[in-house]
Amino acid sequence: GRLQPPLCTPGREDPAIAGGLVYSVAPGARQALIGGYPAAYGLIGAFTFVRWAILTRQGANGLPAFRLIGLLLAVQLLFSVLFGGNSQWLADVAGFGAGFLLSVLVSPGGTVRALRRIRGL
Repeated sequence: GRLQPPLCTPGREDPAIAGGLVYSVAPGARQALIGGYPAAYGLIGAFTFVRWAILTRQGANGLPAFRLIGLLLAVQLLFSVLFGGNSQWLADVAGFGAGFLLSVLVSPGGTVRALRRIRGL
């Protein structure tokens, strides 16, 4: 099935809000969170969900779907070690998680499948 445009909009905005909320309670967050990285990571989370769903439906291991986010977080870690870092990466990870979870909710039958998996059926 195809996602309808109104369902695609939360995939962009809600991860940004989730990232901002997580960053606002992060210890050591002394500067404003500016930019669209949490929203971009939300789209990466949605992409990861789609890849993971395809791989698991094919009976393959779903772990390779997470390579992109792993690579991006490794690059962020490298830059923060080399040039100094802050806690803005927490907003990015929260955006990724929100994008991944929202994709479960808006995918056709995704909520039912998620509940079955949680219940162990």
